[in-house]
Amino acid sequence: MGQAQSIQCSLAESHLRALTAFAVDSTQEGALDLAAAKFWENGFVMLLGVHGSEDMDALHRACHSAAPQHMAVPRMYRGLGRYSMHSAVASQQPEYVDLVKDDIHIQLLANLHGDRWGRFSVTKFGGDFNFRIPTASYWTGTQPLHTDFNACKPFTPEEGDPNDPPCMHVWQPPTIASSVACHDISELDGPFRTMTWNQMAAWGCFTNRSIPTLEDELRFQTHCPELVAHKLVMPRGSVLVRDVRVFHAGSWNKFPLRTRFLPGFLSCGFGYVHTAGYRPAREVPSELFYQWERKSNCDHSLIHYIVQS
Repeated sequence: MGQAQSIQCSLAESHLRALTAFAVDSTQEGALDLAAAKFWENGFVMLLGVHGSEDMDALHRACHSAAPQHMAVPRMYRGLGRYSMHSAVASQQPEYVDLVKDDIHIQLLANLHGDRWGRFSVTKFGGDFNFRIPTASYWTGTQPLHTDFNACKPFTPEEGDPNDPPCMHVWQPPTIASSVACHDISELDGPFRTMTWNQMAAWGCFTNRSIPTLEDELRFQTHCPELVAHKLVMPRGSVLVRDVRVFHAGSWNKFPLRTRFLPGFLSCGFGYVHTAGYRPAREVPSELFYQWERKSNCDHSLIHYIVQS
């Protein structure tokens, strides 16, 4: 079997596993409720078939063209061959803005953020990309597991105190990250990997406040397979929706001559901008807010895009 055929078989098998475990077909009946249930159970869910091929091709081209601008910003470097996408650059690209439109993904965010009117804020465009470095290894090419909300106390959703701000509540994620597959992402492309809430509990993070290291992850492969973080192979047009508190990381890109792009945006429940406990920085130009407001038909839709000052 040739390399290309082997890659395609791996991609197909991984897609099947994702379909049964963490993904929901966005066109199936009851998809919105099923996606919400998987999100609450695991801390993330993958929506399949959200975006069409033409839109994803355009987004992929935009990611390629903007890559040099992202790489020119020193703080965007995340490790060997890995860069974050700068919000100031991404938010000026219409292909990014078009990700925020009235579809099942946005309806799911309105549901998850918990506001009675379905309101939430898009606080930042971004994502990351990862290209193959021939000299890379597991130790240099694999990103350690981490959480995007390090300031969150208590550290986990199972814990809580009546005096804590609402961002600590299990049913109200402080921020939700949405990542869009603008091309097929196979196991060789450096796919996103993440642990579920149950895996985090089994690891003991709710009591020892620790995150598995790369050494821990190698040990899991042999001794604790139930703790191995899930590599989320994503078909083009799918969207990964995750609570920023779950442990996650990028993987080593082993695919020759192909850069893995995973653009997206962060969203925050409208109620959080009025609490002392959590107020995300404004990182989306105000003129984009007015574009969304005009598009969203606010008088007749539950979906309302707000960028706080």
